Amino acid sequence: MTDPIRRARTDTFEHTISGLLTKRADLFGEAQKLRDRLAEIKNDVAALDRVLGSLATRAI
Repeated sequence: MTDPIRRARTDTFEHTISGLLTKRADLFGEAQKLRDRLAEIKNDVAALDRVLGSLATRAI
């Protein structure tokens, strides 16, 4: 049986390091987008809470 993993043609890890850095950058960007979206959601919830609080005060 042949080895399903292709052996690198060089003795260095340049391709591996490059691939890992690319993946890290992708994940970092995705995390930033998630943080931004979470901040938007928190702002929306706070705005809804203010409106609900204002309406509750008027209902009394």
